[in-house]
Amino acid sequence: MRLLETISAEMCFSMSFSVPRNFRLLEELESFEKGKGDANLSAGLVDPHDIFLTEWNCSMFGVEVGHISLPAATARVHCALASPFS
Repeated sequence: MRLLETISAEMCFSMSFSVPRNFRLLEELESFEKGKGDANLSAGLVDPHDIFLTEWNCSMFGVEVGHISLPAATARVHCALASPFS
């Protein structure tokens, strides 16, 4: 009986888990909505009812370097359902 407990305990510690893409994207969305991170970046969903979190609008605001002001940039990002990290 002791051997079986040892084997099952070792199996539990050697297993690894991957976090689904939606949990990672939800974490990113929440951080943007709460204003955490870089104040020069902004992002949000194109459609707030998009449960798959696929279409995003992103903005990077201009940064002032001395007397030079860099322009703002926007991008639309598509997060595929079958990403290589999901």
